[in-house]
Amino acid sequence: MYYLQHLVWAIALGSTVVQAIPQPKAETPSLSIRDNGLQKRTLDEYKTINGHKTLYVPMSYVGFMHSATGEWVRYACDEAQGSSCKKQTGTVAAKAERQLGTDSLASCIDVNFISEAGSLKVHVPAHVCPLLPSHVKQPTNPATSQTSHVVYKNMQTVLKALSPEIKGLGKFAVEVVLGESGRVENIPEVLADLFGMPEKELNVGGIRQIKYKAGETKDIHSGTTRVDISTKPPKFYMNNQEITIRIA
Repeated sequence: MYYLQHLVWAIALGSTVVQAIPQPKAETPSLSIRDNGLQKRTLDEYKTINGHKTLYVPMSYVGFMHSATGEWVRYACDEAQGSSCKKQTGTVAAKAERQLGTDSLASCIDVNFISEAGSLKVHVPAHVCPLLPSHVKQPTNPATSQTSHVVYKNMQTVLKALSPEIKGLGKFAVEVVLGESGRVENIPEVLADLFGMPEKELNVGGIRQIKYKAGETKDIHSGTTRVDISTKPPKFYMNNQEITIRIA
């Protein structure tokens, strides 16, 4: 499963230019991409998570939605896209369905910028983290090195393009969830690198980890988070349990 001072040099090398502000238009067909670079599957724009229809933001994806209009943009940054990100846009007309969700959190990091204006959700693969300057270095698996660099560069490009949207959120909370086997140190510093924002501006409200009780049923789709921006204030859920957030 699974910035902007530090990112400028790497972004300049990228060949992809993406537009930050989503323009309303008809939803595009689902994308056929690789799952962890090994097998193909179709990742739909929407997925029901914990009984609620959500804009689906799986591993190596970035999603953003405006709460007032339901307009959204989603980027596929996985290695199957090569040096370019696949962009999709659309609009959720039904207010109650203005939610973003992810699942299959095992070792990845789920990052959520949540405000009354909208929400940004990023599902960061664990293998990308060692490339961040402030990450506590650990041995890198050579087999994932090339994949990691591709995803890293793609996410850099997208997050730079979405910087105006992040700033436009106004007051926000940042909620971070690690998968059950996630082992990332110094999360606030890593996030500052990833988003290109001073650590003091991130307002990280909580760093939590998916946990399961003895005997609790789980499968590859377990480990979920969901942001509901249809309500004021917005709500955040981890494994379908509401987490109290503080927007400031």
